[in-house]
Amino acid sequence: MEVPDLEEMISTPSKPYLYNKTWQEAKDDVVLVIHTSGSTGAPKPIYYTNKTMGFLDSAQLNPSIPGRTSPTCYTMIAKKKPFLSSTPFFHSSGICFGVYSIFCPATSVIGPPDAPPTGKMVVEIASKIELDGMIIVPSLCDAVFTEYKEEIRPFLGSVQHICWLGGM
Repeated sequence: MEVPDLEEMISTPSKPYLYNKTWQEAKDDVVLVIHTSGSTGAPKPIYYTNKTMGFLDSAQLNPSIPGRTSPTCYTMIAKKKPFLSSTPFFHSSGICFGVYSIFCPATSVIGPPDAPPTGKMVVEIASKIELDGMIIVPSLCDAVFTEYKEEIRPFLGSVQHICWLGGM
């Protein structure tokens, strides 16, 4: 099956899709399939069910501990404040933060779609947008704070959290 381009998908009316299952009926339904990168062996599909998605979101229900920062990066993202999301949308972290941006609501700032993020790009974004936080992969974090540390320093005053995740 050929997947239509985005313009065709959003401009073509669709029929209503009624989803009337109860939680008990739907909790084990697969709702998302992603693939690993293969960094731990051959790439393989990872199946996310409604129950899995609910578990991923449940960390926000944990009570806070006075004097400690919550262990979940989702609680570090302030509602309606911009955060840099440098993880790709085809990666599980990109999917999660993309969905989180919709339901939080948070303002996800992403770089140009035609190039992978670079340290220089992060500096450029930070110089134009007062970021509240950054979600960044380790190699990019290393580039930003090693190669561009002097350039980015003036733009870090508003940054509350930096979350790095993923492989090198």
